Formats: sequence, structure tokens, C-alpha cells
Amino acid sequence: MKTMVFFLSFLAFNAIAYVASTSRELRYHNAVKDEYAQLAHDSGLRKVEWQARRDTAPCPRFKQHCQSYVEHYERQQKEDADVSRKAQEKADLISLDIVKRRKLKDNKEHKQLIEQVQERPPKGNIGHKRTRSYR
Repeated sequence: MKTMVFFLSFLAFNAIAYVASTSRELRYHNAVKDEYAQLAHDSGLRKVEWQARRDTAPCPRFKQHCQSYVEHYERQQKEDADVSRKAQEKADLISLDIVKRRKLKDNKEHKQLIEQVQERPPKGNIGHKRTRSYR
């Protein structure tokens, strides 16, 4: 008896763990997307700061130094935006998979209900007898 209860609880736990893992993955990819979007935004702000320093710099050597930082932060911004976009695409795929599985489950339940209704014999029409108040 204990073995059977353990086995059934183990199966239920596996089903719950699978659903939880997909939603956990979705939360993870959304968090990665948000984090890298913030990093891309920060890199964009730093790039603008170094552009302003470059524009106001009196020395050409310092202008070259500022330009190298501008290029670095521009490259960093593009890379972070790419990672954020890829994480968003992965999160979209996971959410579509979750929705598809839910629709499939709902469709299966709907078909089962239709089959149950079709299998039942029709009930007699005993609830519609006329009483004296209708005469």
C-alpha cells in the first residue's frame, strides 16, 4: 500500500514538476531579457556620456581615447540588445508552447464531454406536464 501511494505521488510530482519547469524557464528567460535590456540601456547612456566628453575635449589625443570608449559602449549595447532579443524569442516560444498544451488539453476535455453527451440516452419528457393553473 505504501509503495503504491509513493508511486502515485511520484507520478503526480513529475507532472507538476514538468509544468513548473516550463513556467520556471519562462520566468528565467524573462528575467534574462529584462537584465540585458537594462544593460543595453546603461551602455547607451555611457556611450552618450563619452560622446559628450569627446565633443568637449580640447586635446585630440583625449578625443581618440573618448572615441574608443564610444565604440566600445556601442558594441556592448548591440551585444546586450541581441542577448535580450534572443531571450525574448525563447520566452515567446515557451509561452506559445504552454498555450498550445493548454489548448490541446482543453480540446481533449471538450471532446470527452461531447462523447459523454452523445453516449447518454435521451431523458423522458416528464418535467413538462400541465397543471391546473395552465388550463
